[in-house]
Amino acid sequence: MDKHRLLVGSIKIINGEVLKRTEHVEFEGHRLASRSRKLDDEGTRGYTETLYYTSDRKLLVHLEDWSVQRGEGTIYTILEVTRQDLQTGGTFEELGQSAWAWLRR
Repeated sequence: MDKHRLLVGSIKIINGEVLKRTEHVEFEGHRLASRSRKLDDEGTRGYTETLYYTSDRKLLVHLEDWSVQRGEGTIYTILEVTRQDLQTGGTFEELGQSAWAWLRR
C-alpha cells in the first residue's frame, strides 16, 4: 500500500496576506478514484474529490474546495464514507462509478 500525505484545513489570502491554517494527515492505502469540477464558466471556483481505501479498511474522500475569488480560498477536508455513499443516489456516486471495479470485490 502507498503512503498518502494530505492537507486538511484552509488557506485564504486577505489583503495580500496568506492565512494558512492547515496540517497534514498521513495514512497508508490505495487511491481509487478522483474527479475535478469547475463551478463557474470563468474557472474561478471548483473542487476536487479523491477516494481512498486505507490499510485499516476505511473509505475516505479528500475534498479540495478551491476559489481564486477575492476573500475566498481553499478548504481541505477528509470525510469517512460508506459504500452506500458511493452507490447510485449517494453523495459521492460519481467517485463510486469511477472505482466500480475495485468496489465490487
